Amino acid sequence: MKNYREDILSWFIKTYEDTKFYKGKSKKSPTCTLNLNKNYKEYGNSECFNETNEIEKVVEDLLHEKIIKAGNPFEYRKRKIILNIEEDSLEKIYKELHRIPEKDSRRQFINEVQSINSIDFVNDFLAYLIDKVKNYESVNKYLNTLDFHEVKDIVDILEHLYNQKNEVMLRKFSQSVLHDTKKFDVYKTRILHVVQDFYNPFIENENQMLECFNILKNPTCIHIKGDMELKIHDQRIDLKKVDYEFVFTKKHLESLEILNVRNKRVMTVENLTSYYSVEPKDTLVIYLGGYHNSQERKFLLQLYDFLKDSVVYDHFGDIDAGGFYIYFDLINKTKMPFHTYKMDVETLKEYQEYTKPLTKQDIHKLNLLNQQYQLPVIQYMLKKNMKLEQEIIEIE
Repeated sequence: MKNYREDILSWFIKTYEDTKFYKGKSKKSPTCTLNLNKNYKEYGNSECFNETNEIEKVVEDLLHEKIIKAGNPFEYRKRKIILNIEEDSLEKIYKELHRIPEKDSRRQFINEVQSINSIDFVNDFLAYLIDKVKNYESVNKYLNTLDFHEVKDIVDILEHLYNQKNEVMLRKFSQSVLHDTKKFDVYKTRILHVVQDFYNPFIENENQMLECFNILKNPTCIHIKGDMELKIHDQRIDLKKVDYEFVFTKKHLESLEILNVRNKRVMTVENLTSYYSVEPKDTLVIYLGGYHNSQERKFLLQLYDFLKDSVVYDHFGDIDAGGFYIYFDLINKTKMPFHTYKMDVETLKEYQEYTKPLTKQDIHKLNLLNQQYQLPVIQYMLKKNMKLEQEIIEIE
């Protein structure tokens, strides 16, 4: 049979610890009332005679021990019982349940978290966490439970992500940090939330986060289209002879030698659909797939070293907060003179019927970008409440 005594005491303690009085947000003493008929369907049911009697016995014992008080008015088998919140009574319950008071467990958790000293954005996250826990506010977005070991794992992951300068496969990263090839999957959503809220608000999903920190789910492949000649492992390759398109890997990149580029423009493209819709003509097209990684950056810098300023460098992406952040990330990390291609006010006007309204998160991100860069197109997007996906746009 169910342990009704333990169940009733646990319910009372949880209810008491959820009160504003317990959390220090009210000076008014709470009244924690349990309606037995509502909590236990078997109570008072003629078909559950034994269960009803067992509940009655537990209630009588708790009344005798002065752990609870009878609710008024009293009617047999329609009981309301009230927790006695005097300190002695509460101590008896905690002791019987072998339970640490919520205040004590939170205090211990806060002390443990305060002992961690990490990198800047992680410290910001920990300070936020401590403040929330002190005020009994939810941290479910970042933690399953108030478990210091969970926090330590998350901090270790964040620090290793931040310091990951070379590309590494996700499973190897998980093994090296967590000693388990699949354990990163347990934390990935919570890690994403921390990264978005305290490091980079423009990262939209897990894939972008991993790209940002040089973590690969699959080996890197670089897609290029154009009129170009190159040499890999002493093998000469002319893109004109392979329909102007080629894909090479990290291993290829290690021995890659650029021999000739017969294009007047280099264009990086954010989206794969748009990449395939671009006709090379006088353009060498490179698919980035969102945030560029270290291998793509290595190739771009090798290309720039070969071409210098003899060609125009364009970037084509979504006309939204994420698209512009990817563009600025590309410029900041490569230091190459990229311009935006069809990511302007004129394009928004031309394709106005295909635009979508901004979300609250879009507006927040665009305002952050506007504070730093003050581009007319960003101001126009905010004013007109619109954004546009690059797949809609026709490429010349």
